[in-house]
Amino acid sequence: AKKTTKEYIQARFGINARVTIDVLNVHLHSNRSKNSEEKRCQALDRLFTQLETKNFLLIGDMNFGDFDAPKEQE
Repeated sequence: AKKTTKEYIQARFGINARVTIDVLNVHLHSNRSKNSEEKRCQALDRLFTQLETKNFLLIGDMNFGDFDAPKEQE
C-alpha cells in the first residue's frame, strides 16, 4: 500500500504582470513521530529544492517552536 503524506499546499498569486509570490501551507511531522527533527528538515530540503521561485511565504503547522532543535534553527 502506498503511504500518503501531507507536506504542503501551494498557491501562486500575481502581484503584477511580472511578479508572483507563492504561498505554501505546510504540515511538518510532529514531535510524536520517530526522528521528527530529521523528517522536518528533509521535508523542508525537498520543498526548497522543488520551488521554482525565490518569492515565497511559508505558513502552517511547522510542529516545532523557538529553540526546539538546533538543526531546525538553521
